[in-house]
Amino acid sequence: MSTENSLFLPRGYDTWEACRVSSLRRWVSDRLDEDIDHHADGEEDTIKTVRVGPSSTVELEPLASVHGGMITCKKNKVPSYLMDCGGMVWTMDWSPYDEEMTCLAVGCHPRGQHVHEFGRAYHGEASIQVWRVKDESIKNTRTAPEVEMAIMHEGGVTWSVCWCPAVESMVDGRIGLLAAVLGDGRVCVWDVPKNTRIGEECAPSMYAVDPIAEVPAGHVDGSLPCTVDWLPHAPYDLLLVGYQDGCVSIIKIIDEQEGGMKEVSMKVIQYFPSDVLPLSAALWFPSCSNTASRHRDAACEGEGIERYAFATVGDESVLNIWDSRHEYHPRVSVKTGTSFTIQDMCWTCHPLGIMMALEDGTVRGFLMEPEAMKRQLKSGRPISLITWRGNLPGAMWAIDASEPSVLTSEKNETIAYAGEDGVVGIMHDSKYIYASKRRQDTPHMPLVGLWCEGKNSFCIKSTRDLMEWKPFGGLSSGRAGDRKEAMKQTMGEMTDIAQAILCLKFSKRPAGCSQAKGQWLAYGNAAGLVH
Repeated sequence: MSTENSLFLPRGYDTWEACRVSSLRRWVSDRLDEDIDHHADGEEDTIKTVRVGPSSTVELEPLASVHGGMITCKKNKVPSYLMDCGGMVWTMDWSPYDEEMTCLAVGCHPRGQHVHEFGRAYHGEASIQVWRVKDESIKNTRTAPEVEMAIMHEGGVTWSVCWCPAVESMVDGRIGLLAAVLGDGRVCVWDVPKNTRIGEECAPSMYAVDPIAEVPAGHVDGSLPCTVDWLPHAPYDLLLVGYQDGCVSIIKIIDEQEGGMKEVSMKVIQYFPSDVLPLSAALWFPSCSNTASRHRDAACEGEGIERYAFATVGDESVLNIWDSRHEYHPRVSVKTGTSFTIQDMCWTCHPLGIMMALEDGTVRGFLMEPEAMKRQLKSGRPISLITWRGNLPGAMWAIDASEPSVLTSEKNETIAYAGEDGVVGIMHDSKYIYASKRRQDTPHMPLVGLWCEGKNSFCIKSTRDLMEWKPFGGLSSGRAGDRKEAMKQTMGEMTDIAQAILCLKFSKRPAGCSQAKGQWLAYGNAAGLVH
């Protein structure tokens, strides 16, 4: 075993140059041409138009980005950008900051393949896009995001992606380490370099390169993985993987030295049932302050708990908090009070808790303060229930929390969540979320909407527009019949599936930054747009 962690050592990026297969834009263009030839009726138009203001409309080509207008957030006007990723955006994650930029990894369903079913393995050509986003506060300039590169694989579809949170992984010439769960059942880690943009008029490139380590398909009795999370604590050597049959595994990333060569491998060290239905999220305990750590011990006890504690949610609509040293039963198990699926979850640190987005259109929170935990466990359900859009918002698909600033007195996170109605809602102060006894007590509001106005035509809705918006029904087929009468009374309409928001993520704050900075918030929809 090497005394130096080879996981964070630079590798031979010339091998990436050798594995460049084509210009990414040319590759996508060829694929689009094939689709258009196949669909002679012309249904596969490639240009999208987006109305970004009362009198301003922009056009978007695949893999292009444009300025998306100014968005009002906390009474400030902030710039936004639109990117067309080409296919239904299913997963995304932000890399750690690298001096003046950060990168967004995006996993899309291949063009023309809008449905992928759980319980089935997929094979075929797919890719993970990496978009470069510059920090505008440094030079006070606006630069639209650009595609840095795309990594090809034969896994059919990308179910989940997650960057290594270690700043040490961002050595010279490298964006970072990227873990991904693929449709063929593999769990892979790539060492992602910065694109040198050599030749081809500096176009972003498509790379076909083997991961530095992977766990092969069928590695745990044929179970198919669907989520991945990287341990947020040093030495960053564990992956938490959730499966479509409700199981969970912990995979150790091992650095070895053999024959003078440093190698990286992965090994499943634990695998056990966490649920009886598919998992939608499995997350390690977050890197929190000492205050949050004391509350964390109320759920899991012992030294070094950061390497063992995690939470899972899924189709059974139960929140389970685990200590992997006791894999036969969760330390905490809480029903959400509904039979609808928990689609996503996130941690908050101040106060420590878990926020969940559900298929019934609600956002529910579980507070992990010791006294609050006793009340919640006694009642058998989470402490808070929030539905700011009324009774007909459609399913919630995504939720995330910003990182609290270590440089200001404001320690409470902002919570953002979204769903099939194409609207992002925010709650600016996490301390009020769990304390709320009535839904209207929580200070929450719509931030932005990205709505479909027709075939390949969209518009951005401002906070002011959305405050006057009358909620309508959603896409959830299991509830459409129940909503019918209510929709008639409110003159509601079913939303277009193209505007459904499927994932949402805050960027990380720069490590060791000497000044307070904001964070990017990105969300992706079923039409392939990221805003």
